[in-house]
Amino acid sequence: MHGKKRAEYKAQAQNPKIAAALEAKAEQWYTLMKELRHRRDNSNNAATTDSETMDDNFNESTSAATTTLSMTLKLLEKALLVNPDPLNLWNHRREVLLTMMSNDDNNDPSENNKIHSDKYDKISVLETERGLTQAALQRNPKSYGAWFHRKWILQTIKPVVVEAFLKEELALTTLFLSLDERNFHCWNYRRFVVACMAGNWNGDWNVPIHNNATTKTTTKTTTATATSTNKLMGPQVLPLKGTGWDSSIILPETFTHTIPQELLRSEFEFTANKIKDNFSNFSAFHYRSQLVDFVVLSDDDNDGQEDCLLQEFQLIEDAICTEPDDQTAWWYHAILLDKLDGNLSPSVKMKVGEQADLFRELLEDSPDGGKWISLGLLRVLPLLDSETGDDSILEQQALLRRLMTIDPDRMGRYQTMMTQLEKKVE
Repeated sequence: MHGKKRAEYKAQAQNPKIAAALEAKAEQWYTLMKELRHRRDNSNNAATTDSETMDDNFNESTSAATTTLSMTLKLLEKALLVNPDPLNLWNHRREVLLTMMSNDDNNDPSENNKIHSDKYDKISVLETERGLTQAALQRNPKSYGAWFHRKWILQTIKPVVVEAFLKEELALTTLFLSLDERNFHCWNYRRFVVACMAGNWNGDWNVPIHNNATTKTTTKTTTATATSTNKLMGPQVLPLKGTGWDSSIILPETFTHTIPQELLRSEFEFTANKIKDNFSNFSAFHYRSQLVDFVVLSDDDNDGQEDCLLQEFQLIEDAICTEPDDQTAWWYHAILLDKLDGNLSPSVKMKVGEQADLFRELLEDSPDGGKWISLGLLRVLPLLDSETGDDSILEQQALLRRLMTIDPDRMGRYQTMMTQLEKKVE
């Protein structure tokens, strides 16, 4: 009941007419759920009976079963359009669809036009399910069951899914993100669609990173093989044979379906546009933090890589200057610095020095706060140690004392950082 006061809602519920209408709806929902439970409970028994009594009337019994399943789908559709959240309803619908598709595959295999009719039927099913899930998501854009079902139907009918379908799916995510730019369900689904466009129907991203060992901007050394420290993007970012490696996970021996570079750059540009629309869009920054490995840090052209990094720092500065107390841009700033491993080219190091000056100016305008500014300055100062020496240490100590005052809940953390800094001086 977002946007509605509890007292107002209670007052409406006490209205006799409204209460009667709600009671009638509840009764209708109960009746519908009871019917669907009955159909689901009887489905396995019916399937067993059909297999045991198969005779000359097989076609008639199959036709009757198909009619029953079709009616079940209609009832499920009616329920899901009212409330798309119950996962058991989506599970039931998938069971029915799998049964119907299995029956189609076993029916008259000798027909010459079977391949064409199957393709038509599957595309018809795909369109129906896409329409249902889209309507369900319009009712609740964050319905776990609806997003999962949409992903499932694409994976199930992938042999007949053409590129046009996937482009439509990508366009749909753009539409939904224009309505709710931080809908993480939609962002996850968009990454899944991008993987499908490269042929990875499990949603994994196979993208080799081609950094050279002599790169001036970063010292990461990687190759295009699965035995390196490259990363795959799927539901999460997974390091290959690196920190946190799980030997039980089976990975492809080769990168057979790699994400096209032009598609990666298109997604990178998409995140930039969403960030510029709202600098607080954490979901867009998160996606960009993964794409930066593939688009920026994997660039073999050192000059081009440095230009991209400078643009990233400028994007961060724009966000920080707009809202210094918003942690979103500061988080991305920390991630980007970590990816550089502290080894900066002269031009990037100069940019970091300019950022330090900017952060100092912002601190002057925040006499009673500036937590995120202080933390940001603490991150960049060690990168400039060789030029500033002891002055940098003193400044970092002053920043830590400031943080202990304005953020006492994390006093222990700052004291530990102070101790480490003092050991560094010794």
